[in-house]
Amino acid sequence: MRVGFTGTQGGMNSVQAKNVNFILNLVRDNLEFFHGDCVGADNQAYNFATALSAYTTARPCTILSKRAFTQSCRVHEPVAPLERNRIIVDEAELMIATPKENEEVLRSGTWATIRYAKKTKTPLIVFLPNGKKKVFDHNDFVANTLRDN
Repeated sequence: MRVGFTGTQGGMNSVQAKNVNFILNLVRDNLEFFHGDCVGADNQAYNFATALSAYTTARPCTILSKRAFTQSCRVHEPVAPLERNRIIVDEAELMIATPKENEEVLRSGTWATIRYAKKTKTPLIVFLPNGKKKVFDHNDFVANTLRDN
């Protein structure tokens, strides 16, 4: 399964991290993990995927100070952050997001990626910092995938 990830540069809290790791474990068979190679949450989620022997693809942005420089199986050339985020969504069968805020905000790459995933009807699980989750699942893809695993 092709899983895309977006998250805050400040990193995930312990509940978000636990939930992301849980979902990745559920879909670990043939897991392909796409991330933005950013410091913080991307790097944390990359580590979870790597521990599961997932094939990892990094889509870094052009801002070097934000790079985690992971040792992904495949690393693409850097592109502008918002363009990179859309590419990750377009590659994914399922998106996982871990924003810093509990409510949607503007001027946030994570929330812009969430909005794009919703617009493209890409199945999406958002793990909020308050421990709640939001699922956007237009064809019961998430429910069926989690049930089958």
